[in-house]
Amino acid sequence: MQNADPVLTGFQRTAEQAITSLLLRLGRKIDSRDVLRGVVPFFSKDPQTVLKLSSADFEVWLYDDEASFSARAGGGAVERLDFKSEPEVLDRLLEQIEAALTK
Repeated sequence: MQNADPVLTGFQRTAEQAITSLLLRLGRKIDSRDVLRGVVPFFSKDPQTVLKLSSADFEVWLYDDEASFSARAGGGAVERLDFKSEPEVLDRLLEQIEAALTK
């Protein structure tokens, strides 16, 4: 993937704000923020815009309407197809992130 100036989706913008707030509540902060654009192998043959946020041992990749993350205590993913709405996707993502960062 290469850096570019793509437009983020509503999900990506909302998720970034929610994750930033969650990290602050847990005494953490975003150490790096990268907006990447390109083909994501095994995800799509079409170029994708991905927002990558990092904080120490934690990293989250926000796709158009789903996400994956890794942390020292494990990782997880939420896929849009598994939920009725984007807010449900985000709620589950935040639950998983908090659980992984507070283990």
